[in-house]
Amino acid sequence: MLKNWLSGSRNLWLTRSYFLIYYIGMGAVDPFINLYFVERHLSGTQIGWIGTLCAVSALISAPLWGRVSDNSRFPKRWLQAGMIISGLALFLLSQQTVFLYLAIFAGLNALVGPGVDPLMCAQAMDVVETEKTAGFGSIRLWGSLGYAVAAPLGGWIIQNLGISKAFYIYAAGMALSAFILIFVSMKPRLKATVETTVEKVKATSVMELARGIWKNRELMGLIVASIVMWGFGGGTHFEAVYLTQLGVKESMIGLLNTVGAIIELPMMLLTDRVLKRKGSAFTVKTAFWLTAFSFIFVVISPSLVSFFLFRLVGGIAYSFMVISFTVFIVERAPAQQSATLLAFYTITVAGVTNMVFYPFIGFLFDTIGTYWLYVIALAGCTLAALILQIVVKNRKDLIPIE
Repeated sequence: MLKNWLSGSRNLWLTRSYFLIYYIGMGAVDPFINLYFVERHLSGTQIGWIGTLCAVSALISAPLWGRVSDNSRFPKRWLQAGMIISGLALFLLSQQTVFLYLAIFAGLNALVGPGVDPLMCAQAMDVVETEKTAGFGSIRLWGSLGYAVAAPLGGWIIQNLGISKAFYIYAAGMALSAFILIFVSMKPRLKATVETTVEKVKATSVMELARGIWKNRELMGLIVASIVMWGFGGGTHFEAVYLTQLGVKESMIGLLNTVGAIIELPMMLLTDRVLKRKGSAFTVKTAFWLTAFSFIFVVISPSLVSFFLFRLVGGIAYSFMVISFTVFIVERAPAQQSATLLAFYTITVAGVTNMVFYPFIGFLFDTIGTYWLYVIALAGCTLAALILQIVVKNRKDLIPIE
């Protein structure tokens, strides 16, 4: 495992480097974003409406990000633009105190931020195709390492310097990641010299892609299961708030996020091995079951220890999820449409889900409290795992979109 972690070409290492820097920025802000809104005296309902606005913004941008990237001869430029705009949007968000302006800059970030991840994954998968030994997990784990480093740092900065300062790390991380990408070599997309392939790529319209997904039992099963998991598991966005209610300091909240991120490092390399032996169908189902299991600890007895166990098992689940989810989708994508399909799942499907569920979750936060959000999440994730278990068969042969 360690050999795969450290091996690779210059191009592979540049890709690992910007994944590391990008997730350092993410780790400094992501665990604390709703805590920031609460400190700005927003109610759970207002936070829910910001979540809905972000979901709508992401939904608008979804058809553009993956499609423009897939059809561009230089998709790296779109990835760089997304990083820079997202960093600027959250920097400006950190300067606001009024609900309207908080919502505006959160929505602006949602127009570009969610589109960055599928483009990063598609770019990383292109790099992996040129490597003999490295898998996607050997790249993505460097993102987890960055998150593990940044989460406690973000907690310390928030506790000692103020929560708005963590957004500076995010902005710097986005700018530096975009800079590193300048030196990453990517093959230009196909020219018209290969007419048959180009015709096939151009013929895959958004509507045809949607029809292909509808006819594909496994991809539809993943959509339904993901909606259930993301929708009913939305209460975890209030985790930092819940922990502060339990008397946990911000620095310790950062360390809790590190626990999950650290376990991801070996687990992502293990996921690469499981994928090779068992296939993406088996691995993604394992990820859903582990996600459901992780909630049991908090539901039984909410405490710092239970959240430690929640993060530990959740880190393993996330490792299986993020690697197998990406491979599962890319394996079934039409030629040169992987970014479009990834964006559809991670932006469109997630955006619609959040748009529907966020106000409801915010209302429940105000009325019944955070504990019951974890009970709901346990039930929802278990149902999602059952759906995927029934629909997706354990096999290595694929059912691609035609």
